[in-house]
Amino acid sequence: MCQKEFGQVYDEVPLLKEFARELPQMIEQLSLTNSIKKATNGKLSTDISSIPSGSSVILIESSAPEEFECEACERKHQIEDMFYCENCKEDICGACGLRSHRDHKLDDFTQNEIKRLSDETHETLSIQLATYEYMIPKIQSNLSDKIEKLKELLLMKAEKIPSKQYKEAKMEKNYCKKMGDDFEEASEVYLPHLRGYEAKLETKSHVSTQITTHKRFFPNLYEDLLVKICDFEMGLNTKIEAINGLKNSDAKKEHDVCNALGDKFESISEEYMPYLRAYDTKLNFSWKSLRKRNDLITLGFYQSMRAVPVLLALVAYCAAEVYFKEEFSDDSWEKRWIQSKHKEDYGEFKLSAGKFFGDAKRDQGLKTSQDARFYSRGVSYPKFSNKGKSVVVQFTVKHEQGIDCGGGYLKVMRSDADLKDFHGETPYNIMFGPDICGPTKKVHVIFSYKGKNHLIKKEIRCKDDELTHLYTLILNPDNTYEVQIDGEKAESGELETDFDLLPAKKIKDPDAKKPDDWDEREYIDDEADTKPEDWEKAEHIPDPDAKKPEDWDDDMDGEWEPPMIDNPEYKGEWKPKQIKNPDYKGKWVHPEIDNPEYSPDDNLYLYEDFGAVGIDIWQVKAGTIFDNIVIADSVDDAKAHAAETFDKLKVAEKEAKEKHDEEERLKREEEEKKRKEEEDTKKAEGGDDDEEEEEKPHDKDEL
Repeated sequence: MCQKEFGQVYDEVPLLKEFARELPQMIEQLSLTNSIKKATNGKLSTDISSIPSGSSVILIESSAPEEFECEACERKHQIEDMFYCENCKEDICGACGLRSHRDHKLDDFTQNEIKRLSDETHETLSIQLATYEYMIPKIQSNLSDKIEKLKELLLMKAEKIPSKQYKEAKMEKNYCKKMGDDFEEASEVYLPHLRGYEAKLETKSHVSTQITTHKRFFPNLYEDLLVKICDFEMGLNTKIEAINGLKNSDAKKEHDVCNALGDKFESISEEYMPYLRAYDTKLNFSWKSLRKRNDLITLGFYQSMRAVPVLLALVAYCAAEVYFKEEFSDDSWEKRWIQSKHKEDYGEFKLSAGKFFGDAKRDQGLKTSQDARFYSRGVSYPKFSNKGKSVVVQFTVKHEQGIDCGGGYLKVMRSDADLKDFHGETPYNIMFGPDICGPTKKVHVIFSYKGKNHLIKKEIRCKDDELTHLYTLILNPDNTYEVQIDGEKAESGELETDFDLLPAKKIKDPDAKKPDDWDEREYIDDEADTKPEDWEKAEHIPDPDAKKPEDWDDDMDGEWEPPMIDNPEYKGEWKPKQIKNPDYKGKWVHPEIDNPEYSPDDNLYLYEDFGAVGIDIWQVKAGTIFDNIVIADSVDDAKAHAAETFDKLKVAEKEAKEKHDEEERLKREEEEKKRKEEEDTKKAEGGDDDEEEEEKPHDKDEL
């Protein structure tokens, strides 16, 4: 809508003029604040006589001291008795701080509350003022100047909130909110005249995106489809242009019609997706090739491609990022990886490629070097969030010592993790990797959710040989996960199903109970059945063939009794035969009801803060080597890194180990052969001596 058109609307609608007249009154209210504070000794007051006459300032009532609830003891306390626990992310009282949070980091609760009031004020004002900030200035400069003045004064007051005492900060926050609400209420009469114009822009953007999706890729493939798309686009554009001349309600209806047509077009085009995918496989979607083809996809285009999975994959690839990569290629790792000081006797990591490798520098990693020790080192990297995208954690582990009990996992943590005090109780987002102790040989997958760690309910067996193995965890924004070992899927599923992150959807009805007459016995004793008279036979009887020993002395040995043997006529304990129970109702199933505590969460996968990774393990026998750690948002990037590291290592490592094992086998065979020859020689020599010894007595007899 041009300025001329809008000027006509402004002149024809008295409400717009009223809105413009109300703005100066709001500005005047803000400008009077300083004089009011002087009259009330620097504080807003309910004393009307202290306020200059003629002002329409908003009065904020005083109230009793505000109380805040302690999340630990659930009691209410005044603000000066409250603290904020950084470790637990809870508001707690001083008593609970001393009792349960003595070793935690406690922050000033008052300052946190003041900051929250300031942030809320900024957020509210930005939403209220932004509604008109971008539309009005280019349309009505007269109105724009007044709005800018109001915005400037409101934000100036909001900026001063952090410098106030808590009560004043809260009063200032309420004051700004009231002014923002008044502005929003007054401007509402102006908003309907922009909605027709806004509907046109929104509709055109929505439909254009849907059309562009297919128009980009199909022209060179299917000419007939291109013609249909162009015809469809022309028809929609005609309807879109017509919106501008409609009233507000009609414009909204037309907007909905266009959206429905765009959605239908998007749905129909899905049948062409197999052809698009076939074309997709012929292209090398690398960053360089995309730049050459001038085919870069913008972020806004990406967000609108919900129904086109191939394009989503393309955009995700273009925006993929490796957040952290560690190959331990030289001694510089010691500067990056911080040694925890939580204990004084942590084990020492050393660089080593192990006994079998391909390239010593490429294949070296961190090796545990001391038996029966805890190990704890961590490294930080730039903070990131996995919102709306996957996160991949990948690394290699080699237990060349033939591990009997010890961990081989990583902990992925927040950026604010204290690595100098890194230990077993340090909070983490994800714990992932193999853990072996005796018969237990499994892959840990643990996710932290709302302050609690949740172990996967499935059993994933880890590798327990002496070779290097690649462990990969993929966490997806659709609340699914996948675990890979050596590049092959070992397990996958849904977070809600395989982890106890949320309460159960259904619970047993606490009010339901099994009826007293409910009979669960499928079979019962036959009351007509009776035990035979000859059934009673002893289980053991004296052995009839046993005889008293001749040397048995009754005076010395006591009275002789024959030994007992099993009675061949013994039939066991008699039981009546079983018959079908006529009153059998089956197993009683406890009725279930919806769990009132269950609430679905689409963001189970989400961690707003990744920024550190560490090794925190115990090992009885040292010798495990960690290497090739990658944290990224692209599975392809993780696979590419594995191809350059693990894939090359596993081939060379296998060949070297097989060669070593063959040499050891031949060596053992040679030693065994030599041992047998020596035994045979000794036996032969020992046999001659025996013959001579046998002959000597024979000679003496002859004499």
